[in-house]
Amino acid sequence: MTRIFLVVPLLGLALAGCGGSDSTGGTPDAAAPLTKQAYVEQAGAICDRATTELKALPSPTDAPGFTTYLHDSVAAAKRATDELTALKAPEADATELRTKFTEPLSQQVTAIEAVVPQFEEAAKAPDPTKAFAKITRPQLPQADPAFLASYGLTSCAALSQGSSDTSTASSSPAPSPS
Repeated sequence: MTRIFLVVPLLGLALAGCGGSDSTGGTPDAAAPLTKQAYVEQAGAICDRATTELKALPSPTDAPGFTTYLHDSVAAAKRATDELTALKAPEADATELRTKFTEPLSQQVTAIEAVVPQFEEAAKAPDPTKAFAKITRPQLPQADPAFLASYGLTSCAALSQGSSDTSTASSSPAPSPS
């Protein structure tokens, strides 16, 4: 069986302590932008958790297993992307982080979610491998790995390049039915 690689760059679970403190030193202010260091730490933690979560998913061995894998991967991607988008980026870097990092990721998740029903239907076909091969893979915007690495988001850059065994391979064959 050929391992299926899914386009799911970045994804993970919970944020720990997002936000700063107000000017009086009192309670955290959720609307305050993070410092660059805090942003890098929190985004990096999200990418690390996403990598761990995606690597923990069992490799699909048949068509139904692939659709389960697809659902679980998309769910992980959506969680991580939502968390990354919710981070309040440093003001000076917010636009660049949005255009080179979080927007492309959100667009990827949306595009992948749109093809999930096609894969579900293909999994029910008499020959799922042939049916999977007929599905047109969406063109996916990419996060800018060079920017991410230079910003200090090395784990996010590696994940966006597929270094976590969840790389882009739109022409990968589907699993053979068992």
